[in-house]
Amino acid sequence: LRVNYAVGGIGPEQGGTGWRWPIGKHEAAELSYTLRFSEDFDFVKGGKLPGLCGGPENVSGGRPADGANGFSARLMWRKEGRGEAYIYHKNQPEKYGHSFPFPEDFRFPTGKPFQVRLAVTMNTPGQRDGTVRVWITLPGQGERQVVEQTDMEWRNTDSFGVDGLYFETFHGGNDSSWAPTRACWSEFANLQLNKVKRKP
Repeated sequence: LRVNYAVGGIGPEQGGTGWRWPIGKHEAAELSYTLRFSEDFDFVKGGKLPGLCGGPENVSGGRPADGANGFSARLMWRKEGRGEAYIYHKNQPEKYGHSFPFPEDFRFPTGKPFQVRLAVTMNTPGQRDGTVRVWITLPGQGERQVVEQTDMEWRNTDSFGVDGLYFETFHGGNDSSWAPTRACWSEFANLQLNKVKRKP
């Protein structure tokens, strides 16, 4: 699947794509995919990449999680190809998502495919024992864990779990300063969703 990003466009409506695909309710799930950015990819200030979500509402775009409405766990590219997990969860400190940066030396490559793996384990309602973990396998390198958070509180009810693939990719951000200045694209392949055992 190739997604073309429109010059000057931000958000899924203007310069990318986005949808939520139901996968059934799970206490833990893992998403993996192959990703390739175009050779001259314009990272600008940042943009969204696919992840996982759950709950009755679409928790993103400045609609914070409150423990009952859901959660989302996506990835982002940032300026100069840096990376982060971009999370909406019950205890997020601000209106917009909570950023968990990849290590300082990490950069997304361009022109070459690499592997992404993201795992989410739900918390016990009332406890901060949920997890989010991210691993990246760059060309010619072994898999590297770039995010591990083991104190997540996704929910205060067991009425929802990990129940959706949140396939979003676009530049943004909420204004034109995030928009690409030249045509670029990304390619996604080998998408896999797996139910996984809970980890401590």
